[in-house]
Parts: sequence; C-alpha cells; structure tokens
Amino acid sequence: MYLKRLFLQHVGPIDELFIELPFHEDNNPKPVVFVGENGSGKTIVLSCIVDGLFEIGNKLYDDVLPKEGAGYLFFRVCGPSNRKVNCSFSLVIGEFEHGEKKYGFFEKTGQVNPEGLDKIDGFAATPNSTESNQKGISPINNEELELLRKEFASGSYFYQPAYRYEEPFWKNDISQSQIFFEEKRRYAAKLDKEIEILTSSSQNKAYLLDLVLDFVNYKIGLDEIKWNQVNQILRKIKKRQDIRLGIGPRNNSGGHRVSIVRHLDPHNVESLIPSIDNLSLGETLVLNLFLNILRHSDRVPKAAEEITGIVLIDEIDVHLHSDMQKDVLPELMKFFPKIQFIITTHSPLFLLGMQKVFDDSGFEIIDLPSGNKIRAERFSEFERAYLALKETERYDRDLKEQILRYNRPVVFVEGPTDVNYINRAIELFDEDATKNQVAINIVGKQTSKGTKNSNNRAMTTGFNFLSNNLDLIHSKVLFLFDPEEKQEDKSLDEKLYARKIPDSSVSVIKKGIEVLFPKEFIEKARESMKGCFKVLEIYNGEEDSVRKISIRDGYKMTLCNWICENASKEDFENFVQILDLIKATLIDGPEKMDSGKGTQTTLSQ
Repeated sequence: MYLKRLFLQHVGPIDELFIELPFHEDNNPKPVVFVGENGSGKTIVLSCIVDGLFEIGNKLYDDVLPKEGAGYLFFRVCGPSNRKVNCSFSLVIGEFEHGEKKYGFFEKTGQVNPEGLDKIDGFAATPNSTESNQKGISPINNEELELLRKEFASGSYFYQPAYRYEEPFWKNDISQSQIFFEEKRRYAAKLDKEIEILTSSSQNKAYLLDLVLDFVNYKIGLDEIKWNQVNQILRKIKKRQDIRLGIGPRNNSGGHRVSIVRHLDPHNVESLIPSIDNLSLGETLVLNLFLNILRHSDRVPKAAEEITGIVLIDEIDVHLHSDMQKDVLPELMKFFPKIQFIITTHSPLFLLGMQKVFDDSGFEIIDLPSGNKIRAERFSEFERAYLALKETERYDRDLKEQILRYNRPVVFVEGPTDVNYINRAIELFDEDATKNQVAINIVGKQTSKGTKNSNNRAMTTGFNFLSNNLDLIHSKVLFLFDPEEKQEDKSLDEKLYARKIPDSSVSVIKKGIEVLFPKEFIEKARESMKGCFKVLEIYNGEEDSVRKISIRDGYKMTLCNWICENASKEDFENFVQILDLIKATLIDGPEKMDSGKGTQTTLSQ
C-alpha cells in the first residue's frame, strides 16, 4: 500500500497543497523530501498522512487507537486549532492505493467552500458538506479488510517523529524506568507493531536475539537472508566491511547479549564493541530506524528489496553527523526500494547525498508551504560549503597530528618559502642553535600537488583551533603571520602565541616575508630572475623608477631557491628580527621580548 495523493487546504501555515506522490516506471515509490523553514508545515503534512494510517489501521485492528466511550481517540486532534489563521474551514483529503483498490481518508473542520475544490474530484473519500468537524475513511468490505490486514502485518508502516529518542547505555536502569513520553502515545496495540515509534532499542534487540536463538534453542533454520541484511545495515553505518553482530549467551555476566565483532574467519571473531548499546546516539538512531523496517516486515519474512510499506520520518537528520546525513542515510534508503519514504529535513547535506545516490530523477523535493517542487541543484551552493567543512575537518586533524609529532617548540608560517628563508637565516646568524631547539613548519600540509591549507586564513583557523584545545599543546607554539596581515599579538597560557613578521614600510616588494630583503638585492634578483616579478606601480615623473613589485603566481619557490643560494649574510640582515622574536617567545621567554638585543635592530633598506 502506498500514498498516491494528498490535498490540504487552510491547514496550519499551508493555504493550499496538492501532491501526487512520484513513482518509477516499475511502480516502485520515489522518496519524497519536504523542506522549508521552521513553521512552514513540514511536520503538519506528515501528521496528516500518519493520521490516515492510524484511521485505516484502527479499522483493521480492534485496539490500534485507544477507546473512548462508544468511539476512539484520534491520533491527530480534529478541530479549529488546525486551521490557518483567519480561515473558516480546513480540509485534509488523502488516498492510499493497494493493488487496484483505493482507500481514502479525510479530515474537515468548519463549512468547506466548494469553489476551487476540483482537485479533490475522484478521491476515494470526501467529507459530508453539512457537518462541521469530521474525520473518516472510505468504506472497506470484508475481502478488502483481510487483504489490508495481511499487508499491514507483512509490510512496514510507521512514523518516527522528531522527538524520538533512545536511552544511552550509561544511564542507570532505575532512571530508565521513568518514561518521558506517555506510553499510550505509542499505541502498540495488538497489531504487535508500533505505528508511531518513539524508541525501539529494546524491541530491536529482542528481534535480533530471536533471529539467532530460534535457531539455537528450537533448531529453526536461521534466516540467513534477514541476518545478512542486519549486518549489511551495520556495516554501512560503521563504514567497515569486516564486522557483524555477535550474540552472547543468556548468562553473559556483563548483560551484553548483542555485541559487535570483527569477523576474522568462520571460526574466529574478535570483540570490538561489547554491546550495540555502546553505539553513539546517531548510530543508534539510524540502526534502529532500518531495523524497524526489517522487524515490522518479519511476520512474513522478505528480502529487503521486497519489503513494502510507508515510512515517515520527521527531521531525519536530527542528531546525525554530516557524513551520516550525506552518505549513510541515502545508501540505506536505497537498500529498501519498495518502501515509500516520506521525510522532512533541514539538512542540505542530506539532499546532496540523495542527489548522489538517487540522481535528480530518483527522488522529489517539495518546498513548503508553497508545495513547489525543487531541483536538487538549488542546493548546489551547499556542496561548496560541505567541501569547505570537510577541508576544515581534515585541516584540524592534520594540525593536531603536527602538534603531537613535535616534542619541541614549533613556529607555524604561511608557506614553504617562509620556512626556507627562516631556516637559511638561522644557518647564517645562529649556527643552528635555534634550529636544534625549534621546528619551523608550514601551517598546512605539503602534497605532491603543492601545499594545502597554507595561507593567512589557515593560520587564523589554526590559532583559533589550538586556542580552544590548549590541552593538545605540550610545547610552545608560535603562529608567525606575514607583515601585511592585520594580526594583533596574542598569548594564551604561556604556550600559544600569535606574532607578526616585522614590516619594512619602504620595501620594494608589496607583501610577504620577502619585504625584509633590501631594495638593492631585490633589484639584483629582478635582473637575474626575469619573469618572476611583475610591476605594480611606478613613480610619476621619475624615469622607470619602480615603486612596488610583486612575485608572480607559481614563481615564489623558484625565487626562494635562487635567493637562498645567492643572498649574502647582509642581505638577510633584517631576518635577525625574526630570529630574536622566535627565541624571545619560545626559548628565552616572553619577558625577553622588550630587552633582547635583536628586537632593537633597525630594518635594513
């Protein structure tokens, strides 16, 4: 059974919405994702669909919804509170289809204006125009009742709201007994399956145990297809192909009966995680979501690709890391091609993952409250944001590795030429004394294609990262910024420092550490290294008198190599300022900054 059509008018923030749910040519449903700002009606749309499931389920089973007098309690409240502000009526009409049969559901408040309701023509159920508040479904005969009961029993039909939760493994059992959501809201009923699922860890652990223990205790053949599907879900979540679930004995002293093991060979496993309870909250939510699909369809066991049903998830991205949203969720959804996923999200990363896994034609994005269909390209700007996020995560990891690698103070500079110049100055002036005590390195990472994350922005990011993680620093760290940067001196906890290379205001070079070289030497370099420079300004009225030049892109290392080979000690004179700054900050101590001889040196011009 699938949802085929839905019509809302004057419901919550939605003025009018008409949706025909999309399907592939093979009649398998396409996932539908509702997006929009908070208050745009995403949860309201899902609640209308879930309400239809409850109404039909209540017709099929005696206690899906709690009894109230001669009737029963509704899942979704029916009344004026559902209407859009300043409207006299609201209307919800939907239609499920099973085989060639159509089953309608509706909800109405107030007196509906019949004008403009041509879109509801042909729906399987429509409300009575005279009554004010109504909720109902289309008639179902006895033959259809039996068919639908079998479908509900063998398929997966459930809703996971945004306020779903799973108890953490570290929480005391006593406090776990304090239910934060009223049990009656789960409506377990004698269908033996929940239609609204708030938490499902205990049910799913029992289900996993049954899969194996039926075989162990009763010699019932292990459902290897189902067991393999469970492990495929786990492997996708953990991004490891060498793991599987392990089932411990009933008298397990630690009480952990469902664990995660590394499968070395058919007779040899290694315990990795003592219990699935030890998974992170995000991993637990995703694992239980897709185990729910398997568990709900297990009364008539089916392979994942044959399981049918409707799964509604509000804010599917809640509690999930970017990789889980972008990579894992779409892959697991594709694992169940006959499930009709109807989802809401705030995450562009999830949509990018859906685009990658399903292509643009394989799923549908609907923007609320307008109901407009959106192409995933609308979110293309988030691809750049995602790549920037991953680059930042990689940068933080690389910087952490660098810090942990050094057992001595380290100076971070913007690029590899800065490293070479400072090391050459150390050789000329310091006889390697500083070099033996301090490491000079770029802030980014050297690769076969050049440096990555090696610029002023990366320097600032690195300083900020370490300022929030001072416990990573075991030796002093100095971020030495280029002269032209607007960087204030900073010191944190006497082990993290930001300083700026002394400037030469009359240098012929516009920017970079090269401003420390005298004008005469740079002119010599221009003569010998033609093509490395470009002229930016010329003095007016002075014949061919260059005011400022810059180094062409791609030529900095070529020029650096030439300078380090040809420059004299006098040409490097201004680098004494850098050496004194490094020694005063990282070796002698900050109190030497104002008294050291080198800090009084005048820059050579």
